[in-house]
Amino acid sequence: MKCFNHPNSESVGICKNCNKGICHECLTELPNGIACTNSCVEEVTLVNQLIHKNTRSKNTAVGAYLRYALLYGLMGSAFILYEVLTKKVLGFTTIIGVLFLVGAFFHLFNAKKQKDRS
Repeated sequence: MKCFNHPNSESVGICKNCNKGICHECLTELPNGIACTNSCVEEVTLVNQLIHKNTRSKNTAVGAYLRYALLYGLMGSAFILYEVLTKKVLGFTTIIGVLFLVGAFFHLFNAKKQKDRS
């Protein structure tokens, strides 16, 4: 493949932004790819920043799901424990406790699903 800007030179890579073949003279190496020196460096830098922000927000979402799972699990356990200690059988608080525990498992499932996405 020939360089887009220099038809007599062989390309050494493809710009991450415009997908054109570029030679050593035309490329700028960036942390996560290469870009055309004159036109695409800023766009590729912005794409790399978006990727980094997306990774951070994914980790934040996983942490939030885990915190809510813990909170719901503790609340569900407290309702059920209250029901057991007061020696009531299948009262309203048991139903609320079970719903909180279901919510905790739902949040754990979502945390695992978010963590497994790559």
